[in-house]
Amino acid sequence: MEQEGVEIYCSVHREDAHNERHFDFRPQKVGSRAVKAPTDERLVAMRDNLRTEAGKALHAKRNRTVEPVFGII
Repeated sequence: MEQEGVEIYCSVHREDAHNERHFDFRPQKVGSRAVKAPTDERLVAMRDNLRTEAGKALHAKRNRTVEPVFGII
């Protein structure tokens, strides 16, 4: 896609870092896992792109864009 001139903006954060169980009544674990910083050069470049003002503005458009829902209703 890069060869066709398409710029991709996607999140580089782990999804399971925000996956808390809201109705979990078991005792909390003592230690928590630290979130690793990305080491792949493509992910580092994407993170740097998203930290710029232009990248933040483009990524913020996701809040206004309707994303299609796939599934059976």
